[in-house]
Amino acid sequence: MPAVTTPEYPFDRAGTDAAGRPAGPSRAQQIGTAGVLGALAGAALAGHRGARAAAVGALAGAAGLGAVEAVARAMQRPGQIPAWWARVATSGAMAAPVGWAAGRATKAGPVAVGAVTGAVAGGLGLRPQKVALGPVVGAAVGRALALRPGVATPAIVAASTVVTFRSVSALLFRDPQVSLLAERVTARDLPFVVPLEARTRYVGTGYVRDLAKVLGGLYIPDAEDVGIVASLDELEGP
Repeated sequence: MPAVTTPEYPFDRAGTDAAGRPAGPSRAQQIGTAGVLGALAGAALAGHRGARAAAVGALAGAAGLGAVEAVARAMQRPGQIPAWWARVATSGAMAAPVGWAAGRATKAGPVAVGAVTGAVAGGLGLRPQKVALGPVVGAAVGRALALRPGVATPAIVAASTVVTFRSVSALLFRDPQVSLLAERVTARDLPFVVPLEARTRYVGTGYVRDLAKVLGGLYIPDAEDVGIVASLDELEGP
C-alpha cells in the first residue's frame, strides 16, 4: 500500500492559521452583520408608522439584535453553535423584511402571510410533522394579529410567525434531527483527511502520489504495515 508523510496542515483548534490570523469572521464582524440585519428588521416592523418610526426602529433593531449576537457569541463554546434563543431572534429578524416585501408586492392579508411564512419555516425544518405544523401555526398567528387593527402588518405577522413556530416546534419536537458542527483541528487529530480535491473521474493510487507532490511530502510505494490492517490475510475467516 502506498503511503505519504507530510508537514502538518496549517490549522489549529483555535480557528487560526499558521500565521495566527482568524480562520473565519471575527466576533466584531458577526455582531456587525447582526446589527445590519436587526436594522432592516426594525425598519420593516415600524415602517407602517412613517419614516421617522422606521428610522427609530432601525436603530433599536440594530442595537437589540447586535446585543443578542454579542451575548450569544460570548456564551458560545468551542464545537457549539449559538444559543437557541439567539438563532430564533435572528430568524425572526430575517423574516420581517421578507414579510414587508411580500406584503408590498402581493397585498396579501395577515392570515395568508402567516400561512405562507409558516409553510416556509416548516419546510426548512425538513420533518413531515414540521412541514404540516408550519402553515397551521402561521395561519393562527395571522388570525390572532388580525384582531388588532394596525398591528397585523406583513412584517409583524411574518416575524411573529417564525418566532412562534420555532418556539412551538421546540416544545413539541425535542429530539434533535441533525447536528451541524465543525471546528479546525491539527493534522495529527485527523490523519485520514487530505487537503486535495479530486481532479479526474478516476481515483487510484496515483492520487496518493499527486497528494505528495502538492504537499511536498514523501511518496512511498508499496509501503509495509500501512492501513487499517497490515494484511488482508488478517480478515480471513472460515
